[in-house]
Amino acid sequence: MSEQRGPEGPQAAARGEGTAPEPLRLALHEARHAALATFAAHLRADWPDVPARLRAVHRACRLTGFLPEAPAIRPIPLESPHGPLLVVLNPHRARPHAAHPLPPPAPRSPCPLCDLPWSQLWLELELDGEGWRAAPSPAPYLPAPQWTVATTTHRLQEPADDRDARHLFAAMAGLLARAPGLLLGWNGAGAGASLPAHRHFHALGEEVGQVLPSPSPTAAHILALEGEGMAVAAELAAALMDWRRELGPWATANVIMWGEEGRIQARFVRRDRRREQLDPLPEVRAGFLEAGLHTVILKSSQTITAFEQGRLPAAVLARALTELAPAPVRD
Repeated sequence: MSEQRGPEGPQAAARGEGTAPEPLRLALHEARHAALATFAAHLRADWPDVPARLRAVHRACRLTGFLPEAPAIRPIPLESPHGPLLVVLNPHRARPHAAHPLPPPAPRSPCPLCDLPWSQLWLELELDGEGWRAAPSPAPYLPAPQWTVATTTHRLQEPADDRDARHLFAAMAGLLARAPGLLLGWNGAGAGASLPAHRHFHALGEEVGQVLPSPSPTAAHILALEGEGMAVAAELAAALMDWRRELGPWATANVIMWGEEGRIQARFVRRDRRREQLDPLPEVRAGFLEAGLHTVILKSSQTITAFEQGRLPAAVLARALTELAPAPVRD
């Protein structure tokens, strides 16, 4: 294969621009694999438990420059006619991260969760017999560490069947058993998932418990579950399959999971793919925070200014959240 032509050549390819020559791509991946293996061995030796290793990889990504220092995120708790509401002013989420991904070792369609930037480190995990990687998020939802936990193999976000769904939710339960202070959230396709082509969920540090409203156990479209991890995973999978049979191809969901007193708590939130956006906020793709935790993240300067000037009141935002609930299914 001929070398990349142009003013920057291989340097541009190493940043993820254009197509790097095959030997160079392979050499880059081999070098990164060796560096990551050394880093992983260091983590296992010095921080044997998963929570400490997650925090360590998060700190390391600050040292590489991948994570910004203390992004400006303002959570504002409010009351509304529909109950507690958390409005988060988070302009950092409006700016795409500037790091370029490492080009894949063989030509294929790019994927942000397969082709991570040079400066992003991650923690390798085995969850329910499958490889996953927990990579620090450069644009966290809230003022707390956040990781995107994605499969190491490229597969769809939405489970194909009951068995596949149990495998997904068992992986989430398995991480929570090893790191019980986390809050986990999974967004289905059309329910907030910005990358529906690659399976992943989000893990938020325990600091979020200080600001987030409690998950609702009472709404008609939200199922509250509690128990041992594998049992909860099976119940979540059954709920997803039942919802698909009831609504058909528009059925999707959000799942929220956390640990409490040695047991797993979960919320299964029924969603309709046609109700992903908030009417007053087209910039918002509503996921588990909006649908299950009564939280709205404002990221554009226009909406932040409108909120601060009182032109986007809490009542309007809370009403928009209630409209995410699916309409009753007619027989």
